[in-house]
Amino acid sequence: QGAVDKARSNGTIIMYDQKFEPIAQWDFVNAWPSKISGPALASDANAVGIEEMTIVHEGIKRIK
Repeated sequence: QGAVDKARSNGTIIMYDQKFEPIAQWDFVNAWPSKISGPALASDANAVGIEEMTIVHEGIKRIK
């Protein structure tokens, strides 16, 4: 719809260790996804599917 200001959002990314304990945290402001890609699935493959998202932001700060 062209309303980019309404599409922006603040958020947090948290990284966990193997015990699911948070080890790092980043907070970002006024962000929006610029690219989203998913896995190419094949019925004869036994691979893990990985999704990727590129986030454009107006500021990021490492908290932990």
